[in-house]
Amino acid sequence: MTPTATGIQLPYTDPTPDLSGYLTFTVRVGGGEAHSMVMDTGSSGIVVAASRISSWTPMPDPPAPPRYSSSGNSYSGEWVLAAVELTAADGQTFTTARPVAVFAATGMEGGPEPGVSMMGVGIRGLHGDARNVMNPFLNLPEMAAGEFRTGYVLTREGVRFGYDEAEMATFATFSTNCADPGTTPAATVTLTPPAGSALRPYTDTAPLLLDTGISYMIVTPRQDGARPDAGYLETVGTHEQWVGGVAVSLELGGATIWSFDTDDFGEPGTPEYARFARPSPTGIINTGRHLLASYDYLVDVTFGPEGASGVVGLRPAR
Repeated sequence: MTPTATGIQLPYTDPTPDLSGYLTFTVRVGGGEAHSMVMDTGSSGIVVAASRISSWTPMPDPPAPPRYSSSGNSYSGEWVLAAVELTAADGQTFTTARPVAVFAATGMEGGPEPGVSMMGVGIRGLHGDARNVMNPFLNLPEMAAGEFRTGYVLTREGVRFGYDEAEMATFATFSTNCADPGTTPAATVTLTPPAGSALRPYTDTAPLLLDTGISYMIVTPRQDGARPDAGYLETVGTHEQWVGGVAVSLELGGATIWSFDTDDFGEPGTPEYARFARPSPTGIINTGRHLLASYDYLVDVTFGPEGASGVVGLRPAR
């Protein structure tokens, strides 16, 4: 791997400048075939078809089978431990310092073996992962040797490992205990309808998630919070989305960090669309991956006897 001033930079294998496509790397799991795998900050742990894994061992005390809330997809199979080799667009590569958690999928919702290939590098839920096996990005050999901090920086071009305190200071950071759904920074989303609209403005505050696994935005209202007017939604194709002419703003740390108009869905730096999800106890504001057009994203984690804690951070994209 090629060192930079404070670490290494691994470019995505098939980047799209407008972030319309998945962010991917070439991955081999347990010595299996090399194939493209999606980097997903919205989940934790790798999910891949069992036929793509050549060597593994059973995972002690495995978590529940994975289910992706955005798509509703769920899988049958088993959690295993396997070595993971990741290769970037420029040929740089690393193999995890220890076998990490992989769900060897044999079926999808009762169907045949799926073609799923997702690399969950999120930190929600890591508070119970004292063994540090769920996240391949936190298992570089340099991290195990104490040479790199346990964390990563995501940009729209790639992922950076080996940042230092000086680089961390360039981010606005927020503490997290890695609980699920997490105490990542509470953000406030506000929807302002166009002048003369019968819609009422809508505001809610909930944990923020930058989810690179999806190209759209999802707001899950808090069960004890306000309910948005039904008129905010319209059906387009196979999905519901917010109607046009609505001004959307996202506030974090007392400042507006992101804003767009729903008339501009699909424009550079703007989600493909946005929708609501069923209310939950804490709610969540999932920006999708397009927030990376405006900000670099830091994850810095410490593992202890009770699991993981740390910080997440944002800084204007460079």
